[in-house]
Amino acid sequence: MTGALEGKTAVVTGAGSGLGREIALEYALQGANVVVSSNVPEQDAAVAAECVEAGGTAIAVTADVRSETEIQALVARAVSEFGGLDICVAAAGMDVRQTGDREDRHARNLSLDHWNTVIQTNLTGTFLTAREALRHMVDAGSGSIATFSSGTVRFPKPGLAAYASTKFAIEGLTKVLAQEAEPFGVRVNAIQPGGMTDTGFFPEWTTGEERAAMHQPSVIRALAVFVASDESSAVNGESLIAADWNRERGLVLCPCSACAR
Repeated sequence: MTGALEGKTAVVTGAGSGLGREIALEYALQGANVVVSSNVPEQDAAVAAECVEAGGTAIAVTADVRSETEIQALVARAVSEFGGLDICVAAAGMDVRQTGDREDRHARNLSLDHWNTVIQTNLTGTFLTAREALRHMVDAGSGSIATFSSGTVRFPKPGLAAYASTKFAIEGLTKVLAQEAEPFGVRVNAIQPGGMTDTGFFPEWTTGEERAAMHQPSVIRALAVFVASDESSAVNGESLIAADWNRERGLVLCPCSACAR
């Protein structure tokens, strides 16, 4: 059976683990040529191998999304390897909660280095990734870009000053890029899982009860395919929530209590 992304080429940043990994694997299953990218070479290689083992086509290209030259090289490699670029998912992201305990989360305890690292990774990284993808897609006259938003845009919480700031900004950036890209046949949408997700994103001190209530990374798969496929050709500048999108279609892609009910 032909997949929804058959013959298309996709770059996925943050693909070495978590939500990015889920998207890369699903894109491979759907027939895309997948360029797996993160800043951890071993993870990139492992996920690319998983894509191939699942019957897909994939290569690993390690890149730091904060580096303009590395992102330029990433997109150039995708185009040279597969002859074009149809899909780009800017899934790379981080939060300083990984570096300390609960008492370190409030803004008064946040160092400028931590603030700058989150801003550069989440926001600047998204900008650089989308910009380089757009440069190729505009010339080609088609393409789909997905940025990553977060539930913190709807429900910001204490301790998320840097992270939530990047996600609010990414939503605004997405809407601007969508307007700029639309005349050239390119779509830009934001996606998010719809709540906390059980990945390495959360620190070791997260409790078992908190983990049990989280979504599984698989919650993002169907929505990620939708925004990349021709099925969403009329969708542009939107912010889409995977858990809600799945529920509306009767899809159970996550076993958590919120999704399985």
